[in-house]
Amino acid sequence: MKLQNHINSAIVTAAILMLFSTSLIAAFVFDPDGPPVTPAVIVAPYAVSTNSLLGGGTNAYRPWFENGAWQGDIIEYDIDEFGNKTTDANVGSNPAVDGIASGGNNWMARARFDANELDPDYWLTGRNIFTSDGADNQIEFFWDNLDATQKQALDLASFNADSAESEILNFVRGDRSSDISSAGTLRYRFNLLGDIINSWPVYLSRPKEGYTIPGFLDFKQKHLSRQGRIAVGANDGLLHVFNAETGNEVYAYAPTALFSKLNRLTATPYRHSYFVDGQLTVGSAQVTDSVNPDNPYGWSTILTGGLGAGGKGIFAIDMTDPDYSANKLVFEKTGGEFGYIYGRPRLGRLADEKWYVFTGNGYDNTDTLRTAKLLVTSLDAPHTVQAIPTGDEGSLSAPTLVDSNKDLKVDLAFAGDTYGNMWRFDFNQAFAVGTNPRKIYAAPDDSQPITAAPVVGFHPRGGHMVYFGTGSVSSYAEAID
Repeated sequence: MKLQNHINSAIVTAAILMLFSTSLIAAFVFDPDGPPVTPAVIVAPYAVSTNSLLGGGTNAYRPWFENGAWQGDIIEYDIDEFGNKTTDANVGSNPAVDGIASGGNNWMARARFDANELDPDYWLTGRNIFTSDGADNQIEFFWDNLDATQKQALDLASFNADSAESEILNFVRGDRSSDISSAGTLRYRFNLLGDIINSWPVYLSRPKEGYTIPGFLDFKQKHLSRQGRIAVGANDGLLHVFNAETGNEVYAYAPTALFSKLNRLTATPYRHSYFVDGQLTVGSAQVTDSVNPDNPYGWSTILTGGLGAGGKGIFAIDMTDPDYSANKLVFEKTGGEFGYIYGRPRLGRLADEKWYVFTGNGYDNTDTLRTAKLLVTSLDAPHTVQAIPTGDEGSLSAPTLVDSNKDLKVDLAFAGDTYGNMWRFDFNQAFAVGTNPRKIYAAPDDSQPITAAPVVGFHPRGGHMVYFGTGSVSSYAEAID
């Protein structure tokens, strides 16, 4: 490990932890549809129900997937005040048997799906799955609700035949009547929950921030006892939201950006594909669309994420109401400036006192100049996307936001690109979006891509310390290099 220092006009000190190994020193290559580089197992962090273990009573939630069978799971554990698991689960058992099935409290999402499937109409009437109409309006995920363009993207054969339904759409919802176990032709699934690889679960309940912005304290008090939820993306085409107490799916979202590849899920033999695969962020923000007499400041709980290797785009869901409701979709953005976004988006307020989602433009973005850009998407309708180009070739990875003067507004953002450069974006101006990105570190060549968000801290003599590593395993070519 090698430590280097880079000082930029006495404003930013970048401490670069060079974490790459010789096997990773190669130009960045991204190929989501190439030979698979999925891990045999994952060791994902727990999503926990509280920020403190003191007093016990903490629940933790961890994903699991089975390579080959391509089924996934979310498993609930009990954690004591010393950080020890006091319950366990028979991970990988088929069929899944959780604590609830044996009279306990701890659940496994696979077991909950198995139990719910005892109702043959569960896929049709027991699941709340929604999608977008293409104009950021929420619709239920049924064939009759899709427009002609969406139907053609999702199921060309059924669209041309003017069918009243789609086997592919029904399959995604959970219908088994057309798979090979029922003398059909579609792929058999061990469980309705697909594998979970890069989209780690997030826990949400009451708002946890300490904002002193008007209206937030009332918002926080109103939702102090809000039921817990676990959100995670899976490679079955859906973002899932589970009841943190029971493990039952409360609702799910089917991103429209994935419609054209959902037919891959039904193929026999099945070749693994990614779908809702990006990291998620949940937090409080003000949204003009949410302003009403009961919520005059528009405070909302926002869940946002990219699609990882699944597709090009991001989405945002309003989680203020933890149950299914008709106004959960904030936006889905696809194409245009967006590429494959893996890292966690960030929520932040700018000098105009409006709230935004901050992301890099992701890998293999459709910008013809292939320029690394920071994308800033407004949470207010019409959810305008403002791009801040660095001027250099590459793709920008996840940013880290900094509030330098503690006024609860974003002053700076730092993000690396796939050519090994680290950028600083300045938002200290009255104009909402910063200009003139500054390169604070340049790799000696393009063999040191930065694919993770940096860690930023304050320097004791002023300015900031920016810590980041380099390296990537985003394709088969990189994995075998």
